Amino acid sequence: MLKRCLMTMLWLPTSLFAFSPFVVKDIKVEGLHYIEEGTFYSYLPVELGDEISENDSQDIIKSLYQTGFFEEIDLNREGDTLVVHVKERPVIASINLSGNEELKTEDLKKALKESGLAEGRTYNPALLDRLKTELAHQYFNMGRYGVKIQTHTEPVEGSNRLAINIDIHEGEVAKIRSIHIVGNQVFSEDELRKQFQLTTPGIVAWIKNTDQYSKQKLQGDLETLRSYYMDRGYIEFKIDSTQVTLTPDKENVYITINVAEGARYHFGEFKLMGDYGVPEATLFKHLTAKSGDIFSRKQVTDFANAIGDELGSVGFAFAHTNPVPQVNPETKQVDMVFYIDPGKRVSVRRVLFHGNQKTHDEVLRREMTQMEEATVSTKKIQESRTELNRAGFFKDVKVETRPVPGEPDKVDVVYSVEEAPLGKLEGGVGYSNTEGVLFNASVSNKNFLGTGNSLDFSFNNSKAYTTYTVGYLNPYYTIDGVSRGFNLFYTKTDPGRISDVTNYSTNTLGGSVNFGVPLSPVDTFSFVTGVQRTDLSSTAYAPQEIFDFIHRYGSQYDELDFTLGLSHNTLDRYIFPENGFSESLAVTFSTPGSDLEYYRMRSHSRWYKPLGAGFIGNIRTTLGYGDGYGKTDALPFYQHFYMGGSKTLRGFEENTLGPRDTNGKPFGGNASVSATAAIILPNFVGDDKTMRTSVFLDMGQVYDLARTKRLEDDHYVSRNPAGLRYAVGVSLTWISPFAPLEFSLATPLNAANGESEQAFAFNFGTTF
Repeated sequence: MLKRCLMTMLWLPTSLFAFSPFVVKDIKVEGLHYIEEGTFYSYLPVELGDEISENDSQDIIKSLYQTGFFEEIDLNREGDTLVVHVKERPVIASINLSGNEELKTEDLKKALKESGLAEGRTYNPALLDRLKTELAHQYFNMGRYGVKIQTHTEPVEGSNRLAINIDIHEGEVAKIRSIHIVGNQVFSEDELRKQFQLTTPGIVAWIKNTDQYSKQKLQGDLETLRSYYMDRGYIEFKIDSTQVTLTPDKENVYITINVAEGARYHFGEFKLMGDYGVPEATLFKHLTAKSGDIFSRKQVTDFANAIGDELGSVGFAFAHTNPVPQVNPETKQVDMVFYIDPGKRVSVRRVLFHGNQKTHDEVLRREMTQMEEATVSTKKIQESRTELNRAGFFKDVKVETRPVPGEPDKVDVVYSVEEAPLGKLEGGVGYSNTEGVLFNASVSNKNFLGTGNSLDFSFNNSKAYTTYTVGYLNPYYTIDGVSRGFNLFYTKTDPGRISDVTNYSTNTLGGSVNFGVPLSPVDTFSFVTGVQRTDLSSTAYAPQEIFDFIHRYGSQYDELDFTLGLSHNTLDRYIFPENGFSESLAVTFSTPGSDLEYYRMRSHSRWYKPLGAGFIGNIRTTLGYGDGYGKTDALPFYQHFYMGGSKTLRGFEENTLGPRDTNGKPFGGNASVSATAAIILPNFVGDDKTMRTSVFLDMGQVYDLARTKRLEDDHYVSRNPAGLRYAVGVSLTWISPFAPLEFSLATPLNAANGESEQAFAFNFGTTF
C-alpha cells in the first residue's frame, strides 16, 4: 500500500507541489461511484476555511489511502477550490470457491467476511494474500501439506466490480508411516503407542482415519504420554524433543519422540494450607491416595478439584486450590502441599432465566435446589441444571454465575435454556418381521401451554395389537414434586395372528389415575389405580384350557387394579447411554372383589459401564412373576409372560419358548427370566450418536410355576422346559431420520427339539 501511495505521489503533476498556500473556500471531489460523498468527506483531513500548502498534500493523500478505498488520488487547485480526483478500488461482485471438501463453503465465506472480503465490499488484494496464507495453515494443521490455493480476479464488464475466484486443491492427508519413541526403558514402545490416538496404517486406522497426521492430535497424544508417566510415579518425566519428518511428496510422515523417564516417586505427606473454614477431615475424605502410594498427577488434580467442589458447596464459589509438589530426589518421595484460597463466602442475589419464551418462569423455578438469598452452592447449581435437563422441555441448558457489581459477596445465577418444540404431531408406518405392518399416530404436547403439564393421544396398530391411549400428566401436582396423571385406553389383542401361539382375542377398555412421588433426584415411587373391562373370545381352534377358563370364570371381567412401582435411574442419557444404572420394579394386582383376582410383578434393570478404547459393557435383566389368589386359581392365561424374539431372546422365534397348551402351541407361563450380557463396540465411522453395534449373549426362559392341576379337569399338566435357553449374536441399532431400525443376527446355543429358531430379526418404526 505504501509503495502504491509513493508511486501515485510521484505520478501527480508537478504543479500540485508548486501552488502557494491558500484558504480552502470549496472542495470538489471527482470519480466517486460507490462511496457516498458524505463518507468521503469524513475521511478527508481538510475542512472549509483551512489553509493548506504543498506540504499538506502528502498528508491528505496518505490519509485517503489509509481508508483502503482508492487506487489513485489526484489533488488540484482551481482558484480557492480544492479538487480531489480519485479512482476507487473495485467492489467485490462475487466470491466463488471450488475444490474445497474438508472445509465447508459457508465456513470459508464466513472467514472471508470476517477478514474484510465479502460481496459488496471494496477489494483489497493484500487481504486476499494474507487469507491465502492463513487458509494454507489450516490445511497444514489437518495434515494436508500438499494443499495448493490459487486466486484470480475477473472484472465485471461495464462496471468497477470484479469477481474473486478461489481454487483449492486440498491434496491428500499425509499418512503416518512410523511412530518411534526413543529413551523409554520402563514401558515398552508398543505399550506406549497404545495410548496414542494416532496410529500407523491398518484396518482399524483405515476405518477411523487414525493414520492421518494432524498436529493437534499429535499434541494431544504427547499430553496423553506425559499423563501416562505422571500417573505412574514418574514426576520427572519430560519429552526432550519431537521430530516430524515429511517426505518430499508431502504424503508420508515419520514421527520420532525422544523422552526422559526419570526415577519413580511415591507420595509422602499431604498438607493443607490456608484459612478455608472447613474441617480438614471433610476435605481429606475426598483424597483417594495415601502416603507410600505411587505418585499420580491425576489423583492430585482430582483432590484439588474435589476441594473446590466442597468449598463451593458451602458458599465459597470462587475458591482456588494450588497443589505444590515438594520433590525429594534422595528419598524419591513427593510431599504434596495444597494451598487453599477460599475467597469470600458468596450468596445468591437472584436466580434468572433466559430463553424461556413459552415456558412459564415458575416451571423452571420449581426445579431449583439453589435458592435466592441463600449461600451459593456449586453442587446445587449443577443439580438444578440437571433437573432442568431431565424435565424434557429444553434442548440445552447452560448456567453461569455473574458477580454483582459493587457487591463482591453476591452473585446472580443465570440459566440459559433452549426450548424444545412444545407440541408434536407424528404418524408413521413401519414393519416388523413378527408383527407385520405397523401403523402409529400421536398428538402430544409435553409442555402444554407452557405449564409443564403433558397432554397426549396415541394410536398404534399391528396385525396382533390395536391400542388407543389418551393421557394427561401434571408433574408438579404438589409443590413438593408429586405428579398426578390420568389415562384412558382401549386395547385389542389377537396374539395368534403374529405367531403360532394359542388362539384367543381380548378387548379391554379402561382408565387409570397415577401418582409419582420423588424420593430423591434419581428415585421415584409410583402408585396407579384403575378400572378396566376385558372381553375374552375364543375360536373353534382354541385349546381346551381356554374353554375351561371361560367355563369357570366367564368371558367378561371387571377389575379394579392397583400398581405400586419404584424406579431408580442414574443413566447419563436417554438414547444410547454410556454409563449408569437403571432399575424399575412394579407390582400390579386386582383388588379383592374383582371378577378375577391376581397379581403380576415385573422388574427391569440396565447397567452400562465404559470399558476403555470406546468399548462399553452392558447388562440387562428382566424378571416376571404372577399368580392368582382368592377365588382365582392362577394367573389368567392372557396375562402370561412369553419368551423369544427380538424383544426378549434373540435367535428364537417370537413368543415360542416355554410351556405349551394341549394343542402343542406356546402358552406362556406365570414366571419369566431373561438377561443380556453385551459389549457395545466403538463406532468405526467417527463420533456417530445415531448408530450402535454390539455383540451379545442372550439367555432366558418362561415357566409355569403354578399348580400343575389348575382347573377341575385334570387333563392339563404344565410342560415346563428344562433350563435356560442361550443365544449369541450381533446387533445394530440405527436411529435413522425416518424411524429407529433394529437388526440382529443370532444363533441359539441349546435349542431343544420343536423350538423354532430365527437367526435374523429386525424392527422398523417401533418406539425406541
